[in-house]
Amino acid sequence: NFYTQLSIPTGKTKPSFGIAPSLDSAVLSLVYKGAPQYYGTLYPQKFKVYEVTDQMSATAKYYSNTTLLYSTEIGSAYLIPKVKDSVKLADSVKFPAHLRITLDTNFCKKFLVDTTSYISNVSFQSFFKGLYIATSSGVPSGEGAILYMDVTNAYSRLTLYYHNVSTDSLSYYFGISKDAARFSHFEHDYSSATEIKNQLNTADNIQKDKVFVQPMSGVRTKITIPAI
Repeated sequence: NFYTQLSIPTGKTKPSFGIAPSLDSAVLSLVYKGAPQYYGTLYPQKFKVYEVTDQMSATAKYYSNTTLLYSTEIGSAYLIPKVKDSVKLADSVKFPAHLRITLDTNFCKKFLVDTTSYISNVSFQSFFKGLYIATSSGVPSGEGAILYMDVTNAYSRLTLYYHNVSTDSLSYYFGISKDAARFSHFEHDYSSATEIKNQLNTADNIQKDKVFVQPMSGVRTKITIPAI
């Protein structure tokens, strides 16, 4: 899972959405990185999106076991990630392979109502603190993938599609700039891994027959050879 702030693109501060703007849809797009795009298997997975309610800061230190407060779910998608296929939008325009998650329009319409905070990223990120993108744990054991996302890609964004009284088919987007606060978050369940669980729960210097190493905020082993 990961947390991220959103950013106002350069030159798009103080937007005007026209008279009586109405939101048609809101889509979060996250571009997959180049090879390798994933680790594991491309099995159907569910992705969920939440609004972060804790203030994030680009100067704060976040770790892969850090958690922030977030609200109720504002969007989800259940799909097999298409990590290599380009995405065709508007019948002709092709975009890099990416994950698309439709967000709740009732929640996102607030972005068209109050634009007073769009004068700077600091102001906007105080108004909307960020997103938490999580995966569901419902896939069978041994299936599913860790996906590599290029979140600062120009097409990793939250796009608002809207119309007003005079014009249809309009859009505005928020990106994820390189100076936005963001970090990955990992969780592990060792309840059925008896040997790992026993070692984690036992503070001793007893010699072990097996030791364990796992990335992504998993487990590590310290090995000392005092007489070498």
